[in-house]
Amino acid sequence: MFRRMRQKSQRGKRVLVADDVADTGATLQFVRAMLPDDAIVHVAVLFEKPGTTYNPDLAWRSTDKWIRFPWIQVPPVRVAEEGRSSV
Repeated sequence: MFRRMRQKSQRGKRVLVADDVADTGATLQFVRAMLPDDAIVHVAVLFEKPGTTYNPDLAWRSTDKWIRFPWIQVPPVRVAEEGRSSV
């Protein structure tokens, strides 16, 4: 589905990656890996979590709390019993 962006049009270009939250950092690391190594990449997020493995260049806020974005309709996962979760 995804392929590394190695076209001439991407090489050496400035790229802005915008995301809602830098939580684990996995998504941002994945996106960065898709871009050419010589691209100048800047990352901006609304929220940064303290435990993220990818530090964005710009974050509006930092929080360790659960974030409920209005565009996400799925309720948060709750632990019903030990070892089991429910939505």
